[in-house]
Amino acid sequence: MARYNYFGRGDEYSEWHRNIQDDSLGYIDLDVVEFHKTCGCILFVAETCRFKGSYYKNTTLTRKIAQGLGCRGYLIFYMPIAKPQSHVDEHLWYDPYMTFKIARIDHLSSNSGYEFRDFTAEEWIKHLQDIRIRHNCGHK
Repeated sequence: MARYNYFGRGDEYSEWHRNIQDDSLGYIDLDVVEFHKTCGCILFVAETCRFKGSYYKNTTLTRKIAQGLGCRGYLIFYMPIAKPQSHVDEHLWYDPYMTFKIARIDHLSSNSGYEFRDFTAEEWIKHLQDIRIRHNCGHK
């Protein structure tokens, strides 16, 4: 596990593990495990990161986990959008104030070759729904 957390304080276990002074121990927190709520099958795993202009993020272990599970793996950069103070989208059932740059990573063999697609919040939700609909594991 990285010794330094660049976004904020993690959960207590992560912080505890981060401070172990033994470099032979490794640990990552898996950011996303998307699963099918009916059958419980894992649809994908993902590494998430706030986008700050760089298209690089180490995804080695997330890729290996996806490959080992035989599921998709993604690198998801997210970018919050400033919410207008006078306009409230109370009719929406999701927060539209986020955009994404997303690359599929499970087919890669290194931390390069990322091919990003831009998604609005609505487009990413539609993609998530499509993954769930296309899932066919036989456990239904």
